[in-house]
Amino acid sequence: MNETASTTAWRDYVLRRGDAAVELLRAAAEARSLTLIMGDGFDPRTLQTLRSVVRLGVPARVVAVQLPPGPGYGAGTELVERNRQDLAALVTQHNLEMIEISEPDDADRLSIGSRQARRLLSDGVVTAHDSVVVDISALPSRVFFPVIGSLLELGKVSGTGELLVTVSENPTLDGRILSDGVSDAGPITGFVNGFSVDIDERRITMWAPIVGERSAAELEAIYELLQQPQEIHPILPFPAINPRRADDLVLEHHTLLFERLDVDPSNIIYVDESNAFDAYRALTNLFHRSRELLAHVGELQLVVSTHASKMLSAGACLAAWESSLPVVTASPTSFGIEDAPDDDWVDSSSTMCCMWLHGTPYR
Repeated sequence: MNETASTTAWRDYVLRRGDAAVELLRAAAEARSLTLIMGDGFDPRTLQTLRSVVRLGVPARVVAVQLPPGPGYGAGTELVERNRQDLAALVTQHNLEMIEISEPDDADRLSIGSRQARRLLSDGVVTAHDSVVVDISALPSRVFFPVIGSLLELGKVSGTGELLVTVSENPTLDGRILSDGVSDAGPITGFVNGFSVDIDERRITMWAPIVGERSAAELEAIYELLQQPQEIHPILPFPAINPRRADDLVLEHHTLLFERLDVDPSNIIYVDESNAFDAYRALTNLFHRSRELLAHVGELQLVVSTHASKMLSAGACLAAWESSLPVVTASPTSFGIEDAPDDDWVDSSSTMCCMWLHGTPYR
């Protein structure tokens, strides 16, 4: 795919995996101690980044972002409690400072992340001079999009500090996470970016969903919200660990994509499953190329939604932040996991990835 002049922030990016990812954390901690922002969820990978940090023996504090308790976790409630117990043990064993950020049970799902981001900054939990690591392994997009966006904005304004994002990559485990129900579709607070569904003859709405397994209900809800967008560009993972994953997704969603949504097969975009910056480039280039081509017709509104792995979701977050794209979501109302795996399998089949988004490498 051809680069546009607009893809400048991460034209040259820093992404490492495995042991090399851990070394990035060590490098970020050389000048100042780390602040690790992590989720408090059911995902078996929740504590992997923290375990890597404590093995480094570098000064660190932990900020645990709690999601509203109750039915949202569904069958994952037992896993949440186990993760919390293991987190408490790590904090005690390594004498870590821990800060908990919680939300009430009736909190608006679309604005949770924006409120938590404001608390991180306004309460002084994070400052412009910190080395911050955001682990998104156990954070939903409606939370980590506003958190990462706010920290990127802070770094842009101050020109100081370090920002890294980690994720424990395991597409096989992603495919075993179950969801049920779907909430009302809407834009994520902090990523509204002028989103509108009001009728306007001069507005051209284009939708770019990152398609994942078992996401038909979410896709349907967003399609209804957008009121039949003029163009749809599904984003599929290829290359991928499973070489047939993109084909399997097309088969799973064939009726929805090509009959219900009337997607033109030539509009499908393929991105590297293991590289967030590939998704970032694809979305950024799609926006700027389409805006230029359609300038004589009207104003382009490129709407992004993500229904796949955290790695590709991180790429969507970067593109949406840089190009001010609206991001919509229709989150499942409950989560669970099919045949919850043991820790040994999770550790052996997951790869820690680290993206350095702001700071020393870019100065």
